[in-house]
Amino acid sequence: MPHGFVEDLCFYEIAGCPLIFSDGSTLGIIEGIKRHRGGCEVLLVTTEDGREIKFPIYEQIIVEFRPYDCLIVNPPKDLMKLYLEGVQPRNLCDIVEREVAAYKMAEAV
Repeated sequence: MPHGFVEDLCFYEIAGCPLIFSDGSTLGIIEGIKRHRGGCEVLLVTTEDGREIKFPIYEQIIVEFRPYDCLIVNPPKDLMKLYLEGVQPRNLCDIVEREVAAYKMAEAV
């Protein structure tokens, strides 16, 4: 089975690996996984400066995952900007769901 889908993600294959944006920048190291109060599952990521970031797991934003190596993602630009500014969004599931819905609508047209 090829890797690349959310169903294929096994935490033990990505624990301790970097979470990398598609532009090559690294958000941090994947330390855990849990269900967010918004309903989506999130990765717990520790940044180089020691902050804990909750990063939503959606198939639409995962570019590639390399077991035991890294997870490459392309999050919505507004979410990525917040992370890079050091802000942990409270409604991160909503941000991604809106972006995914907008993408699906654009594809349907």
